[in-house]
Amino acid sequence: MRAQDRRLSIRLIVEKLGVEDTVHTSSVMMAYSRFVSHKVIDEQKAKRMETSGHLIFICDQDPFLLQTIVTGDETWCYQFHPESRRQSMSCRGRAAKVPNAEEDREHYRRLGSLTKTQVLPAYRSYISEIQQNISNNPRDFWSFIHSIKGSSRIPGIVYHADIAYNDAPSCCECV
Repeated sequence: MRAQDRRLSIRLIVEKLGVEDTVHTSSVMMAYSRFVSHKVIDEQKAKRMETSGHLIFICDQDPFLLQTIVTGDETWCYQFHPESRRQSMSCRGRAAKVPNAEEDREHYRRLGSLTKTQVLPAYRSYISEIQQNISNNPRDFWSFIHSIKGSSRIPGIVYHADIAYNDAPSCCECV
């Protein structure tokens, strides 16, 4: 039927075949669940401006700040896995709970705070352990840096107190 008349709409096909619309009959609709709100309130805009301004100020104070950030194996901790709009679609009945944007925003804000409070102590412990290992045996540290130099995003130069170190002897002299 569709091959004979390409202008047929779904409504006309349903009428001709006498088939009921399954979505209408079962009261099911497509629902989207996204973590990012489409409307940013003024308070959120102000907080983002303040945070961005603070980061720019810190970077202006210390030009080598971004080079001192250690990311380990270059992975980040997310509290959720972002998904596309199509992936987040799901069928739900009309009686299902309608999402409340304010409750969801508060719930995810608490999740973010909880994640930060759990990740920060582990990260600080990791950094202090790295610093202790470097100060105890700098030659092993530099041999590791030179072994991966060029094969990763780790630079072959380390900055400390505005002094650049690129080999073990110069670093050992300062320790």
